[in-house]
Amino acid sequence: MGFFRDYQFDTTKVTAVCVDTNNGNFIWLAYAANGGSCILEKVSATDLTQVYFTVSVPVSAINAMVITNGYIFLAVISSQYYSIAYSISSPLTTYVTQSFPTGISESPVAAVVGPSQVDFLTPGNAPGTYAAIVSVGTLNVWFQTIVLNQNSVFVNNAVSITIDSSSNWWIITGGTPGFLIRVWSVSGSWNFQETELI
Repeated sequence: MGFFRDYQFDTTKVTAVCVDTNNGNFIWLAYAANGGSCILEKVSATDLTQVYFTVSVPVSAINAMVITNGYIFLAVISSQYYSIAYSISSPLTTYVTQSFPTGISESPVAAVVGPSQVDFLTPGNAPGTYAAIVSVGTLNVWFQTIVLNQNSVFVNNAVSITIDSSSNWWIITGGTPGFLIRVWSVSGSWNFQETELI
């Protein structure tokens, strides 16, 4: 039989949550900006009032978080950073920032862990832009950008991304109608397929 606990947070609203099972059961909570920075906390999964780390992140918002290889990667809104990766064991002193990749002007809205990389999704909402997948290595170093505007598929208003066991990306777009976009590689070139969502 399970039970529920009700926690009241004194801080501003939670914008992203990430589960961390490395050496215990933890939850990372990202809070909306208050005074120019966002707060990132590592807390106990069984008692959210037990705080292990509190980090002031110099960004306007944290949209998404994923964990891989001992780092928590943040998809952020910032004029200076595209993403930030903090060590899960020493976030106060060990972190790596990523500036905006060439050709990308929008902040990421989602993130997913791939086989050897972290993939961020840029929405394609600004005039003249398309959605893009920006891949970084495990130390937050950029290695590829895939702009989703090929094969007569032009993706805008992307809101969510996942990856399957065959390394196909699946993207959902907002709006009416919404679309499910599959992105995959064949012999080094990118293929896109869109399906309208009803």
